[in-house]
Amino acid sequence: MYNTYSSPSLTNVMFSSNAALSYGGGMYNANSNPSLTNVTFSNNTVSSVLSGGGGMYNANSSPSLTNVMFSSNTASYSVGGGMYNVNSSPSLTNVTFDRNAAAFGGGMYNSYSSSPTLTNVTMIGNKGTNAIYGGSANSKIHNSIIVGNAGNPALANYSGTIENSLLDVEENGQVLAKFHQSTTDIQPDTYTPDAIFIDPNQQDYQLRAGSPAINKGNNALNTQSTDLLGNPRRQGSFIDLGAYESEFAYHVMYEANGATGDIPVDKLTYKQGGAVNIQNRGNLARTGFTFTGWNTQADGQGQDYAENASFTMNAQNQTFYAKWTTNPTYTVTYDKNGATGGTVPKDNGVYEENDHVTVQGNSGQLVRTGYIFKGWNTQADGKGTSYAENATFLMGKTNVTLYAEWTANPPATGGGSNPSSVSNDNDYSPPTKVTITLQTNGGTALQPIEIPYNTKISEIPRPTREGYRFDGWYQDEALTKPLTEEMVVRENSTLYAKWTALPVEEPKQPQEPPLPKPNVTFHDVESHWAKDMIEELAARSIIQGYEDGSFRPNAPISRMHVAVLLTRAFSLETVRTAENFSDVPKNHPYYEAIATLQQAGIVDGANGAFHPTENMTRAQLAKVLVGVLGLTPQGTSSFKDVDSQHWSAGYIAVLEREGIALGDNGNFRLNEPVTRAQFVAFLYRIMRIEK
Repeated sequence: MYNTYSSPSLTNVMFSSNAALSYGGGMYNANSNPSLTNVTFSNNTVSSVLSGGGGMYNANSSPSLTNVMFSSNTASYSVGGGMYNVNSSPSLTNVTFDRNAAAFGGGMYNSYSSSPTLTNVTMIGNKGTNAIYGGSANSKIHNSIIVGNAGNPALANYSGTIENSLLDVEENGQVLAKFHQSTTDIQPDTYTPDAIFIDPNQQDYQLRAGSPAINKGNNALNTQSTDLLGNPRRQGSFIDLGAYESEFAYHVMYEANGATGDIPVDKLTYKQGGAVNIQNRGNLARTGFTFTGWNTQADGQGQDYAENASFTMNAQNQTFYAKWTTNPTYTVTYDKNGATGGTVPKDNGVYEENDHVTVQGNSGQLVRTGYIFKGWNTQADGKGTSYAENATFLMGKTNVTLYAEWTANPPATGGGSNPSSVSNDNDYSPPTKVTITLQTNGGTALQPIEIPYNTKISEIPRPTREGYRFDGWYQDEALTKPLTEEMVVRENSTLYAKWTALPVEEPKQPQEPPLPKPNVTFHDVESHWAKDMIEELAARSIIQGYEDGSFRPNAPISRMHVAVLLTRAFSLETVRTAENFSDVPKNHPYYEAIATLQQAGIVDGANGAFHPTENMTRAQLAKVLVGVLGLTPQGTSSFKDVDSQHWSAGYIAVLEREGIALGDNGNFRLNEPVTRAQFVAFLYRIMRIEK
């Protein structure tokens, strides 16, 4: 198509397999400003040595391109495989350049004072010295991805600005993508096309789950409500980079978590925000444990969900782990109950409720002078349930003690004399007394006391000891078995006094005056709502700014930076063994900080990965902060946008109750990334509480 001094409007048009000798294999524009929507340039060529613009040529023109694709266009011997601009200022939104080829500028070549504006543009697989060659100071690259172009840097001889874009750069002989917050603010992390796109080898340039291009664009620079496929762009401060807005289907998986049986299988796929009906356990079982529902973490420290409950899908696959509670177990103990010889049987078993218990015999040959062994009884006075050897009973919900049951020998009778009267249900129980020796362990000495046989101890005198508090009588010298009101005495015994030293007031030591805090300021927070909090935490050396003297309060904060700031602010206790994350090697600059949070039980990652460079959402931060505080995630939040069934509802409720989370016009905005200023505010309020 040849345009001169004209401004045609084209919609739903394809330019394919066209050829020109010199310029504009698909379209030639001179002093023209055409408008193109949903247009494709495919396999168009220019063939002469002095030529350019395999797909489009613009001279003194400013075309507007929306939802346009440049694919496999060629300027083999010259410049601009996809587009060649001379003194032109084209505007491109939701545009892709892939597999175009030229000697210079495989995707685009800009000469003289050309100043293109690229917004949400994707360039990949183009062949030439660079994907874009040239571009005056008025050129702009916004929210775009220019990576994987024949192993060459994205730009050459480019003088314009860059904002919120992933561009290939060369360092130490290696070309990898880096995120450009601005032309000069380039983040250190590097990425390959495989980490950004679903399948770049198959020309599927939609963003993969976890891509560094997700939520990294500035929506204020965007003019389109949909992406190249017609999917809606996210509303809010951020959109995805490139021509495609991510829209993923996620899966729900179940883990038996130590049990046997068939694991539930959910074959459905879910989008973020979709409702998931949580399955029941089926025939899963675990010996010695009771199934108590599902949890989002294997250790049971995540969010609990009952069978058939509803769950709102997050922007990632979700695994539910069967939660098992250890069944309580009980023991059976045998008591000699006044025996003067032999040993009591030992039952080393542990029993659950309703287990069958077999009663043992007198295997240790217990004897008692003047008595005959009768069996076992659940009460020391013989008024409970009696059991003979090999009898069985069902275990209840408490430990069981079986007492030897004794029958007194009948007195000898001579001639025609009659036996003396008996008591205690036909047991011959001669009236006797027993002696209780009182060992005061350093207290005032007390005389032994006598009490009738087979009675309970009462009104024992109390010793005194200077500097100590009397804490009661104990039946053993190790002071592990306290005397109880139910204890029945049938033999001479010793009781032992327990003491607790009273505290001694120590003189207060003079305190040195605190050192003055350094005054730290940043040039971009002077009128910011969080200015005082930012400067106070900076004075404590907990947070730092950038080398240019800025703090960038409204920039999102990554998961790894949250980890390092928390370890600076708090002393965290190790509560579990270390488990390495697959994406945090030991040479990672924040390995120690991330490992500290993992061992403190505060972070767990997802499927073995921590995703250190991803921005942390406000909901994720709520969970981390509640873990730092050591509080239980429970309660109901008053924020309008926090569903009570959302996994983070309990955590957010805790922060609201403690006065740490204040929200925004009644909303918590749980899925939005946490900004650096917001994180400082959370941290500042927690530190105020801990004072």
